[in-house]
Amino acid sequence: MTYTYDDVFVVNSIDTVELERYEAQAISEVSKLGITDQDFIDRLSVNRTYMLACRSQYESDGMADKYKVYEKEYKQALNEAMIAANSSDGIHSGDTVWSVKVGRS
Repeated sequence: MTYTYDDVFVVNSIDTVELERYEAQAISEVSKLGITDQDFIDRLSVNRTYMLACRSQYESDGMADKYKVYEKEYKQALNEAMIAANSSDGIHSGDTVWSVKVGRS
């Protein structure tokens, strides 16, 4: 495996072969996004692996909630990666990225 997975609730609910398969799929999917920053690639790959693992057992207690958490983190990392790619000098360690919904009052 390429990454370390610390969420024992998710990891202990599947076997190593499944986790390796989900990780390979996640890495493949993330590689197609065109992101070059390794930190974002790592975050996206780990979150996507968790999402795949949770999705495979979505009906189990707590997995739907876990899936939603990792999906939110994945979307946030993807958004930050897009902001970094579009900025002139990217996002640096210690920077804060805010996501604000704008609407009419």
